[in-house]
Amino acid sequence: MNRKFLLVLLAVTLSASAFSQQIKALEFIWKGKYDNAAKAIEKGLSKNMDDVEFNFYKAYLLYQRAYEGYDPVESYKCLLNCETYYPQLDDKTKEKLNTVPINPEVFTKYIDTVCRYALRDATVANTFEAYQNYLFFYRKAPEDYKTEARMYRDIEAYKLALKDDTEESYNSFIKTYPEAQQIPDATKRRDDKAMEKAKAGNTVASYEEFLKKYPTSALAGEAQEQIYVIALADAEKENTSAALKQYMEKYPKSSQYYKAEMLYDEKLYNEETSDGDCSSYIRFAKRYPKSKWNNMALASAMQCAGDNAEVAKYCFKKLEGDKKKQALKLYYNIIAADGEMISLKALYEELDNSQRAIIRDSYVADSAIAAMGDKLKIHSKYNPKKAEAYDEYIKAAAPREKAFVALQKMIESDIESKNWSAATATIQKYRQYWKDKTKKIDNLLSIIEQKSQPVVAEALPETVNTSGNEYNPILSSDGNFMYFCGEGRSNNKSGEDIFVSEKTADGWSEAQIIGEISTKANDYPQCINASGNTMYIFKNGRLYFSKKAGATWGKAQKMSNNVNTSNWQCDAFLSKDGKALFFAAKRSDMLNMFNDADFDGLVYHGKVDEHQTDLYVCTINEDGEWGKPINLGGTINTLYTERTPFLHSDNKHLYFASDGHGGLGGLDMYVTTRLSDDCWDCWSEPINLGKEINTASDDMGYKISNDGTQAYFSKSTAGKGKKGNLDIFVITLPENLQPKNIK
Repeated sequence: MNRKFLLVLLAVTLSASAFSQQIKALEFIWKGKYDNAAKAIEKGLSKNMDDVEFNFYKAYLLYQRAYEGYDPVESYKCLLNCETYYPQLDDKTKEKLNTVPINPEVFTKYIDTVCRYALRDATVANTFEAYQNYLFFYRKAPEDYKTEARMYRDIEAYKLALKDDTEESYNSFIKTYPEAQQIPDATKRRDDKAMEKAKAGNTVASYEEFLKKYPTSALAGEAQEQIYVIALADAEKENTSAALKQYMEKYPKSSQYYKAEMLYDEKLYNEETSDGDCSSYIRFAKRYPKSKWNNMALASAMQCAGDNAEVAKYCFKKLEGDKKKQALKLYYNIIAADGEMISLKALYEELDNSQRAIIRDSYVADSAIAAMGDKLKIHSKYNPKKAEAYDEYIKAAAPREKAFVALQKMIESDIESKNWSAATATIQKYRQYWKDKTKKIDNLLSIIEQKSQPVVAEALPETVNTSGNEYNPILSSDGNFMYFCGEGRSNNKSGEDIFVSEKTADGWSEAQIIGEISTKANDYPQCINASGNTMYIFKNGRLYFSKKAGATWGKAQKMSNNVNTSNWQCDAFLSKDGKALFFAAKRSDMLNMFNDADFDGLVYHGKVDEHQTDLYVCTINEDGEWGKPINLGGTINTLYTERTPFLHSDNKHLYFASDGHGGLGGLDMYVTTRLSDDCWDCWSEPINLGKEINTASDDMGYKISNDGTQAYFSKSTAGKGKKGNLDIFVITLPENLQPKNIK
């Protein structure tokens, strides 16, 4: 614009006083008299700070680079004032100013110019602060100016981050300037620094911290791999299978998983079989069938199986090839060891032709000896007239089990008359024929040769015992009530009924029938829970329970199919805490070879029509239901018969009856100790209760008092020339047989 024309225009449009001030200001600026111009402008603004025209001239003055007061920031502020105050002017004033021209378009033009000058100044300074200040103050700068300023600002900011060269400095840059071109490089450098820290710590925690902060980092894979490696090393240092299992559960996708699995299998195998006990190898094989050490467990089990039928049978079923043949021979020898024809035939029929060929010669020879034993009819009472036949058979059949039963029959009368020396002499005569398998012979000798500890069996009073039969006594938890089975009593309903007697200051009260649960059928009480409100009952081969409400017993209900799994289970006993139910049963998974459910008329182990049974336990599941039966294992259960389990209130000592552990004859009473709270087939070697408690006949059903000092049981009162009946008796247990003294 022509300066002379502008002065004439101002003269026409402005008043005389205003003209003087504006003319002076512009004239001074044009003449380079900036100080004079500044004074004129400040004088004008002193009258009105909102004066658009003087703010405009001040802005014009302050961006003159030749002016020593050059200040683009203040110039920019004055232009912003112009934009703010201009809309407040009336139309007439706007029209006058527009002739200068002073209007919003001019403001925008000069803002652009001021911002351009300011950006040039910032680039001359070329510092982070200069660019940051530019972006802070010149917010209305054109976007391309601000973009350029940001670019230079980011460069300088990154230089500062590089100078510090720390994870924190790069993180700060990334967080503050997320759009900066340097972000990829800053991210890489930050991750490198963070990884250096993780490596310096070299722990799972240090690498987990890295992944927590930078899960998408290019180094995340390396960090995760280090976690896998270090965590496995830590688990190895713990040296337990639990630590390795925890590792596999926590890191299922680990590159080290296969190695961890191999180490876990090996460690678990070593832990589970550390005692070297044969049953531990079988437990391992059953619990961990997919383990790579399963075959090793089976092979080890077979090597130490001895006469353990459970081990041999399992190995035979699970192994393949030559190992299976070896297991078959071992299994056959164990089964043939009972000397029973029905066992030999049952096993032989179970095998295919190729398997029969492996054991055929042994089968023919063993069958001939078994036939000799069958002719003796050793299930009948021993007749001295058959002494020669017994002698011939024992010498031929030993060390088979049936030969041992024949020997027990030969000394039966000596046991009954307590002629211990005569019994010992007979045993010693035949001991040599058992060669290196004298365990049962030696156990029998040990029982007979023990120092006598007189045990007096005291019959309960006539308030309990009558001319009928009383058996299977059950004590309440507090010992104040005794339930039992009664038959042929004057107050019986029919068959076997359930009775109860209360212990008073005067002794046991008159026993009363419990009418609600004594039906026309046979009702055989088994046990009662600690609270005294649930009774378990045997009916027709099945187990039932009845609940008591107030003083009345409810109708007996059949127990679940997990308990009643076969056609016969009996001798139920409930643990004190109510979480475990023990019982005897005829099941296909018994340790016995001959498991034909139809036993009518058959003779086995010196008895007629008495199918061998094993002991089992069911435990309460999390849902409150009974779980599947668990066989108590080969330490307790034998190839023969186990009955009447009784777990003392200490939850450790189990009393039971067995004819398979080499006792005086028939069923003897034993006690064993539970070795682990987490294992139901881990028991100590059973201890025979001795010659003062056991007899040559069946001894079973002993119930131990809570204090462990007494045992209640039933036995026949028959004597010479006297038929007798079953009554309930009580004895004081010898101290060495009381639970507290059994280790």
